[in-house]
Amino acid sequence: MDCNIAFGGLPILNFVYLSRMNNRMRLRVFFILMPVLFSTLSAQIDRFPGKGQGGDMGGRIIRPGSFSNDTSTVRQGGENERHKRKLKTYPLSQYRFYLPEGDTTVIDTLMGPRNHYTANFMQRDLFGFMPFQNIGQPLNVLGIEWERSVFGDLVPLGKAGVLRGKNLLYYHVPTPYSKLFFLTGNNQGQMLDSRFGTNITEDWNLGVGYRGLSSLGYYRHSVSDQERWFFNTERRVLKNRIQIRFYMVKNHFENDENGGLTDENIFTNPGSQFLDRGRIPVKSEQDLSIWHSRETGFEVRTYLRKHDSVFQAGYAFDYWKAYYAYKGEQAGDFGEKWTPYSKDFDSIGYRDYRHDFYVRYEKGLLQVRSGVVWRRFFQTFDSIAGDVGRQHFRLENTIYLEGKQKAGDVQWNVNASYELQWKQGRLTGAVAYGRDIRKIWFSVSRMAVRPRPVFELWQSRFKKFTWNHNFGLTQLTSVEWGASYAKSHVKLAYNQAKNSVYFGVDSLPHSWVPITGLFSAEAKTDIHKGRFGVYVRVRYQLLTGNSPFDAPRWTARGMLYYTDFWFKKHMWMIAGISADWFSPFHLAGYNPLLNEFFVQNNRIYGNFYLADIFFDFKVKKFRAYLKWSHFNAMWERYRPAYFSAPGYPYADAFIRLGISWEFVN
Repeated sequence: MDCNIAFGGLPILNFVYLSRMNNRMRLRVFFILMPVLFSTLSAQIDRFPGKGQGGDMGGRIIRPGSFSNDTSTVRQGGENERHKRKLKTYPLSQYRFYLPEGDTTVIDTLMGPRNHYTANFMQRDLFGFMPFQNIGQPLNVLGIEWERSVFGDLVPLGKAGVLRGKNLLYYHVPTPYSKLFFLTGNNQGQMLDSRFGTNITEDWNLGVGYRGLSSLGYYRHSVSDQERWFFNTERRVLKNRIQIRFYMVKNHFENDENGGLTDENIFTNPGSQFLDRGRIPVKSEQDLSIWHSRETGFEVRTYLRKHDSVFQAGYAFDYWKAYYAYKGEQAGDFGEKWTPYSKDFDSIGYRDYRHDFYVRYEKGLLQVRSGVVWRRFFQTFDSIAGDVGRQHFRLENTIYLEGKQKAGDVQWNVNASYELQWKQGRLTGAVAYGRDIRKIWFSVSRMAVRPRPVFELWQSRFKKFTWNHNFGLTQLTSVEWGASYAKSHVKLAYNQAKNSVYFGVDSLPHSWVPITGLFSAEAKTDIHKGRFGVYVRVRYQLLTGNSPFDAPRWTARGMLYYTDFWFKKHMWMIAGISADWFSPFHLAGYNPLLNEFFVQNNRIYGNFYLADIFFDFKVKKFRAYLKWSHFNAMWERYRPAYFSAPGYPYADAFIRLGISWEFVN
């Protein structure tokens, strides 16, 4: 007998089908359906009427207040039924999301270019990046990002979308909040991101979410499979004197690595035989890269208040464990192997322990924080010549000082840190002036840091990819100035690097000691005239000095759109055409064994357009995105020149559908 669960009169889950699922699939279904189920059951429950919040919004103490609410009368039953009841609704501005030490945001009620450009698998604007042909694959950089490549996260740059505990949002909501984001894959597959947040009491909130992605690309052996989930909670006790945070995060990413095309000429001159991209030969059909990580952390802080002053003392702990493996050997010329070696695949394990002891002082809009971070980081490699594993660790002890204040329309902040073990330090400062829709800001930073561990130490079953280096400290200097008025923004920046570390054309780590400078100027504006609008964003980059690095001189994006309210103003729509373009330069290559990008100077790529036709609409808190992506490839099929990296073509024309649905009240 088939038994169905009905939601709004529609069957959404079959018990017989559920009984046939394995445990992993059941967990996925639970996380996907949980936000909708919780919001449906709890939408009309007033969790704590008349009481206020005790959350830490953006690192500041928020005094207890009240959730204001509006009441509306709803008729139940038929026309003759006079029974009425009152439902409480809350303004969307009271649904707040915040980082522990960051800014507070609310639900976005707008519909425009910014919303359109964030409707991707990363759910953020990808201007300045060149995606690969399948969602869930790497993002190539159109320029130079020394900070990201030198001392970025321990996650390989080829794994896009890995979630960390420091990026989790905490919720302060009067009624349960949930969100679903759906995106179709390329050839086959889809992505679904679901999250749920609620306040159990006025002093206790929690959040939970799950994202699953599986997509088949247009070329042979290009499958992306991603899975991540998180849980976080925040609790205040003893009349807000003690605050406790806890979180758990898990990521599991798998990518088939085909090593790129065996010959780019087959793609650029395909004839009729290879218009079906699945026929084009690739370097490998058996290689696979895997990234798996688990992270757990908590924070405890106590508050002492006296008049308008607040003193805090706290301790934060984070434990991060990760595993990376590469299975295969034909996705490139990896060279001679070590014999014997312990396994037939490369693997590396990471363990990172981080302890943060700090004190903090607040008076009015002045905030000062100082502390000590004790970090112990382990790397574990498989043996290259036997069955005994090799483990290496790095110990870091860092002291830091942070301060910021807002006085009227002026705001400033200063951050300084110094690492005692390796004598590396950072110093940044910024000042901003803003009033109404006008803002101007200036920032400067100076730092000397060690490169990421992948540059200093790596062991592989291939002799070529085994090294142990000490490149010393990379010195980075940055100066930025920006201004904005309404929807127009401009930014000027100069970045300078000395002893910069990079992967060369041989995919091996190298250092460039001389000073290299990068000047960039960026401007964007959104102009309306009636129902029509034009959105333009342009970036100019100029390298100074002789170096192996390269960046496109120009990167541009343009959109011509029409927006209107339809169906008696119940639906807000926007439709139009957009295009991205960048000037020719030496586009970085991709190494699947390391899952990293390398500098190459053999071939120039660029000077092609990625044009889209789109139609987006919004009904209350439901959004839909429909896009004919890269439609101009229809007349470039016989002479294509669009590449994401050497040997990795971008996708031809395809249709993409996205849905975003938020549930509140």
